Amino acid sequence: MDRKSIESCCLKLAGTTQDYQKDWEADRFFIGTKMYAMIGGDSNGEPILTLKCDPTLSEELREGNEAVIPGYYMNKKHWNSIYFESNISDELIEN
Repeated sequence: MDRKSIESCCLKLAGTTQDYQKDWEADRFFIGTKMYAMIGGDSNGEPILTLKCDPTLSEELREGNEAVIPGYYMNKKHWNSIYFESNISDELIEN
C-alpha cells in the first residue's frame, strides 16, 4: 500500500474531491460533504489510512487483521485505520 495508489483509487470514484486539513496534516477525500477516507499519521508520525466502514464490517475487519485498528482520532464505530506498513491487500482496501 502506498500513498499514490490510495490517492489514485480514491480519485477514481465519481464525485470525489480532495482537500488538505492543515491542523491534522492529513489529506481527506469526500463525496459531496461526506468524508470517506483520510491519509494522515498517528501520534508518532507513522502513516495511516483511515476509512469509513459499516459498523458490523468494521468489527469483523479488526478481529481478522492485527493491522486494522479503530479509527485514529475518529468515531471508533464507523472508522478503521490501517498502517501503511501492514500486510493488508490492496484489494481489501479498494473494496
